[in-house]
Amino acid sequence: MPGRLPAPVLIAYRDAPMRRIIGLNLEWEDLPAVEIESTGACRAWLSRRDAAAVLLDARLLDPLDEVVRVRAALRQAGVPVLVVADGPEYRPLARLLDDAPFWCRPDDVDGLIRALRPLLTGIPVPV
Repeated sequence: MPGRLPAPVLIAYRDAPMRRIIGLNLEWEDLPAVEIESTGACRAWLSRRDAAAVLLDARLLDPLDEVVRVRAALRQAGVPVLVVADGPEYRPLARLLDDAPFWCRPDDVDGLIRALRPLLTGIPVPV
């Protein structure tokens, strides 16, 4: 359909300032973005609308039963996810999300976007 915007990247990130920085940088790269503050809001979005990918703060996956709910929503929507955290100790949570790719430097926004782009093209991301 001509003129239709592509589906956005959902930024489910706990800290509003970092969420905004990531969103602005995605938009600068011509990648539409929607900022979401919780996994509940992310699941609600995925149940009603399309998304190109989800950039997910691993700290939102607490308690662990939230992993099960998020994994089910991602599978249902068929949307890839990049798990982001500020330390490698969160990598096991990415593995629980069907071995999702993991990025442990949210402050390196250029690297984060490089890690996200393959998800948008369907090319596997090395984990």
